[in-house]
Amino acid sequence: MTRINLLPWREELRKERNRIFYIRIGITFFVSICLIIGIRVLLICWKQTEQSTIIHLKKEIKKKSEDTLEINELKTEKINVIFFCKAFRKFIFVLINTTYQIVRYTYIQYI
Repeated sequence: MTRINLLPWREELRKERNRIFYIRIGITFFVSICLIIGIRVLLICWKQTEQSTIIHLKKEIKKKSEDTLEINELKTEKINVIFFCKAFRKFIFVLINTTYQIVRYTYIQYI
């Protein structure tokens, strides 16, 4: 059955409502697309920031590990110097003691 409209203002009102409805759908679609693009750009910026932070932290970790290796080498060198000094001190003590003994016995023999 065909639809017969006896009042033309109803048809105009229906067309106006349909036009407003489609305009609202278009605006909603446009705003949704803009929001999606904005969120995507924001996430990309956050990701790049995080990646640059990670790269910076890796550089710092590498630098600190190199510093730690250097500190360990210095500790080892310090321990070696301490052992050398202890051995040298003992050598000097023995040398002085031996010299004293030689001088003493030599002095006693001449008296």
